[in-house]
Amino acid sequence: MARPFRLPHLLALALPLAACAPPPSSTPAGGATIRVGQTLRDRLEPGDRPAPERPPMRAYGFYAQSGQRLVATLESADFDTYLVVARLGAVQDTVRTGGPAVEGIGPRVRFTVPETGNYLLVVQAMQPQDRGVFTLSLQAAPAATTGGVRGIALGDRVRGELQETDENERVGPETVFYDAYRFTGRAGQRVEIEMDSDSFDTVVTLGRMRGAEYVPLEENDDGSSDRTGSLLMYILPEDGEYVIRATSFSEATGPYLLELRAWAEAPVMTLYAGQQEEAFLDVADRSSEGAFYDAYHYAGRAGERVRIRMDSDDFDAALVLGRMRGGEFEALASIDDGGGGTNARLDAVLPADGEYIVRATSFGARQTGAYRILLTSLPR
Repeated sequence: MARPFRLPHLLALALPLAACAPPPSSTPAGGATIRVGQTLRDRLEPGDRPAPERPPMRAYGFYAQSGQRLVATLESADFDTYLVVARLGAVQDTVRTGGPAVEGIGPRVRFTVPETGNYLLVVQAMQPQDRGVFTLSLQAAPAATTGGVRGIALGDRVRGELQETDENERVGPETVFYDAYRFTGRAGQRVEIEMDSDSFDTVVTLGRMRGAEYVPLEENDDGSSDRTGSLLMYILPEDGEYVIRATSFSEATGPYLLELRAWAEAPVMTLYAGQQEEAFLDVADRSSEGAFYDAYHYAGRAGERVRIRMDSDDFDAALVLGRMRGGEFEALASIDDGGGGTNARLDAVLPADGEYIVRATSFGARQTGAYRILLTSLPR
């Protein structure tokens, strides 16, 4: 497939349209034009190629004001289409692009006008030999009237609906609508956010506001038991206000269900001498200093010599041996090597009778994957 033109190829075609900055009631001088609310039918011909090896293209100038929400649509039954929205000036800037056609549907580009002035819709074919009739439309998109941030609390299940009147953002080639929810959390708090819909493939994002800017921390578009659902699990890094964005994988609307709940810690398992366990570190596990870990009980004896081995091909394994003191974990020994490669081996002599805790973890933060762990009681 031919690569679409970048804006430098449009300069010769676009210069007549950039000659003046008209008042809102007029259109740019020179060349073809389109106005908001208009749908036109035109044709690409071989003579529209800027060079013999280039696909044909045409540009249509229009005037728009800052903050306008617009949607441009390009359709053709004769050729694969590509659509560029560009801002005119001394240097031409791409505002949004769309295409080629997917499943027979041509590009549909939503955008918010960044500043008042002259703009271009550039219609482009994908192959040099392409030609034919096309339909180009420039319409006002619905105003964002349902995009306010709503409150949500732990344990809440909210029924919402993505609509064309919601706020939207550009994600790759897609413009997606989203609803925003606000909650207050504390450092170390473990939360689960689940989103399901029968109408579209869901995406859930957790982030924070830095001034007027939304800064995402974590995103998930799967993980739920439902094939179109999303399940995000996250440990909050600090006290403060967090914002959930409930959105879709592509430009889609429809009802959904969103739930915010506490994320329960994984249970402590039991480790028996001579019995190898196979397990998996993942984001649902406990964590310490950014590293996930599984916890195992072991009933030990005073003076007992133990060897604990942890092997993994997925991450750099690490082991911590300790005891609980007054509700707090007290580490007695730790190691992140000794087993060769990315494996770990810890040898220790237990100081007293009682219950010990073995933490199977990783050397690096947020590492996940499969592992094997074996505790051996050695002869004295």
